[in-house]
Amino acid sequence: MIEITMLPEPFDTIPSADRFMRTYEKGETVFLTGQDIAGLGIVIEGSLELAFTGVGGERVIIHRAETGDTLVEPCLFAPSYQCDCTALTAARIVFLRKQAVIDLLASRPDFALSYIKTLAAQVDALRARLELRNIKSARDRVLAALMLIGQTRTVSAFASEIGLTHEATFRALSALVAEGRAVRLERGRYAPAG
Repeated sequence: MIEITMLPEPFDTIPSADRFMRTYEKGETVFLTGQDIAGLGIVIEGSLELAFTGVGGERVIIHRAETGDTLVEPCLFAPSYQCDCTALTAARIVFLRKQAVIDLLASRPDFALSYIKTLAAQVDALRARLELRNIKSARDRVLAALMLIGQTRTVSAFASEIGLTHEATFRALSALVAEGRAVRLERGRYAPAG
């Protein structure tokens, strides 16, 4: 049984009968494109990556969900998952039955407004990430990404997140460090200078 206090607002009001927790090991598949939807997810602990395969066969990361984030919001209006999800670390996810969420959105304005506020913050973060992809220079994009979203994972994962190759990202990071505009915190970890 999930404690209500474990869920962020407004999801703490969803009855326990309409939610279930799943635990995943690092590297484990949470779901695949085309699978039936389990429900709206909330990451209780861990880090997840949502991605799809691009036309050239490349893996395209569309979202990284961390502790406290909601997961697969479009599932409320779709019959199946539109991407793959993998646990980047050990993770616990609470899934909320789709119909329970829809019923609360329709019947409780306070729930709907709180959820809209959550979604608005996600849209804001997504717009920032999209703006990063509009920066043509790899060096400028990497510096902007360090300042806006930070680099919390490997250089390869960071590169994929900002739409650059690992090699271009590493070259840009090396140049930024040499210019004094970024600092190397430890092997494979960087931050903006100052």
